[in-house]
Amino acid sequence: MKTVALDASVVLGYLLESNKYAVNKLPTLLRQADKKQIKIISLPLLSIEVANGLRFSLKSPQKAQVILGKFAQLPIKIVDLPKNSMENSLQLAYENETTIYDTVYHLLAIAHNATLLTCDKQYWHSAKHLNHIELIG
Repeated sequence: MKTVALDASVVLGYLLESNKYAVNKLPTLLRQADKKQIKIISLPLLSIEVANGLRFSLKSPQKAQVILGKFAQLPIKIVDLPKNSMENSLQLAYENETTIYDTVYHLLAIAHNATLLTCDKQYWHSAKHLNHIELIG
């Protein structure tokens, strides 16, 4: 079964309807996940990043709560990084001049032979040589 990993840029782009590519691509993937045709994974960090993104993107706490509820219903399996991944993420972040936040999502995809979907063009450009990554938008 094909596995895709999602980072916060894709999920927030979809939930906030701020990235037309995420809005167009994610519904198909979510339907496929509901039908058990693909597996969508991410890290425990995703919930924190999504909540933080909502906090700083929306003026209304009520609207943020509603969208956070929609996020909780998405068929995303939350998984942990394999052991020693933090050491690897630190090294890769230095090598590619990226953040640990972005790098750990990528390492998750690599560890699960998955493709990381991201809307973060800067990260994609810095780390595409590692493979296992697709830029949406």
